[in-house]
Amino acid sequence: AATRDLRFAEGLDLNDLLKLTERIQLEVYGSDNPKKLNWKNRDRKFLAALIRDRVEACADFRDCFEKQARWTGLLHHIHFVPETEREEVFCRAMRGGKNISVWSAYEKALVAREPERAAAVLAKGKGAGAVIRQLNCLLSRGAGVNELAPYLKESGSVPLVQLLLRYGAEDGSGRRTFSFTKLNLVRSHIETEEEQKRRRSVISEDIRLRMMSLIREELARRWAGKLGTVYLGEEMKRIALPVSEASSQGGFGVLPKGSRLPLPEGKKLRAFTYWEKVHDIDLSVIGLDGEDRQTEFSWRTMADSQSAAVTYSGDQTSGYKGGSEFFDIDLEAFRQEYPAVRYLIFCDNVFTSGVRFADCVCRAGYMLRDTEDSGEVFEPKTVTSSYTVNCPSSFAYLFGLDLERNEFVWLNSAVNGRAQVAGETSLAHLKPLFNAAHTLSLYDMLRLQASSLTDDPAKADLIASDSLAEAPEGIPRIRSCDTDRILRLIEEKS
Repeated sequence: AATRDLRFAEGLDLNDLLKLTERIQLEVYGSDNPKKLNWKNRDRKFLAALIRDRVEACADFRDCFEKQARWTGLLHHIHFVPETEREEVFCRAMRGGKNISVWSAYEKALVAREPERAAAVLAKGKGAGAVIRQLNCLLSRGAGVNELAPYLKESGSVPLVQLLLRYGAEDGSGRRTFSFTKLNLVRSHIETEEEQKRRRSVISEDIRLRMMSLIREELARRWAGKLGTVYLGEEMKRIALPVSEASSQGGFGVLPKGSRLPLPEGKKLRAFTYWEKVHDIDLSVIGLDGEDRQTEFSWRTMADSQSAAVTYSGDQTSGYKGGSEFFDIDLEAFRQEYPAVRYLIFCDNVFTSGVRFADCVCRAGYMLRDTEDSGEVFEPKTVTSSYTVNCPSSFAYLFGLDLERNEFVWLNSAVNGRAQVAGETSLAHLKPLFNAAHTLSLYDMLRLQASSLTDDPAKADLIASDSLAEAPEGIPRIRSCDTDRILRLIEEKS
């Protein structure tokens, strides 16, 4: 999109152009609504040329019917006039042709109360992974566990891990939260009371636990013994698998979402944010109890409520270049003053209207201090436990604290939203991240993949550890931040 060079589109399918439209809409026009376009003529002509090119290369328009209404609106907006017979066929199909997509056939089978046929239709057209992502819907419509179990064997491992983590974080009670990632931003919807009353895609606790057991059995079967002898560090038990990283931001030492680090007893935690090239960025903290009730600590709530438990600095400006602010949390004092709070969730938002993190310089992180004046140097640009916040959004979740387990939890999630203050957002969609490392950790996966474990690094075929200072020469090593290598291990079968 940035180059407007058609050669870069050779690897795109026709239906991928809708995703390209969304990216142009966000990056060029600053809007996340692809249904309300107001483009310049050069972008209309660019997309029209792409459509002509991809239409001629597309053998089957079936997938385009899934977004038929979107295509109709887009063709109208760019004033697309077909010039060839193939383009005429495509335009006629999108502007009123009968919907012959896989998802249409799937929905018809569900309406006919034939959920197992619906699963077969979906698997044939979209693959077994699509069936796994619709498992709750199919089970709740009467499909049998035994009938759907074969799709577990045919699916890739990442969808299985994602489903296992989701099942490990929910119990079916209360309102559900639906989350997905689009354009590297998390979007979520919390079920309304009316939707909760009308919902159908609900499975029993017995079926949920049974499916979790079947998924674990399948992962154990396909992973068994693939790695040989492994030296496995105990710290890997706190590392989550990187299967939801699309909305993450990078930086030195960034861990997979849901990973945990132990917090030393009695420490005071300083969480901070630093910015340049923008007027103001606000750091906020939200306390979450076991009933999802929120307690907000922010610039609008802390003016008259500073205490030994939690202290807020306010803006610490450093001239025209920018500024910083921080929260000091005395963990023991906080537990006493706010005994109902289980989690603390730290988040950043750009207060300056219309500015995104991608438009400025922002870093966020934390440091542990023995006491307030213990001598540890605080210079936000140099603290090593920090990362860059550079998402195309004005709101991001940074990290959390599990006060019951005394652990730091990586969240690192960019959010699709323009909230001016953190208290206006719901945190329910973050709860699965707090359970991720407990449901299936990197340690659990590598233990399943190892033919045997060893306490001697020199005897290992693979070393998996962050804490081992030096590894014997010639033995491959994997660390918690090696996302690409871990993903390959997840998907590779024995």
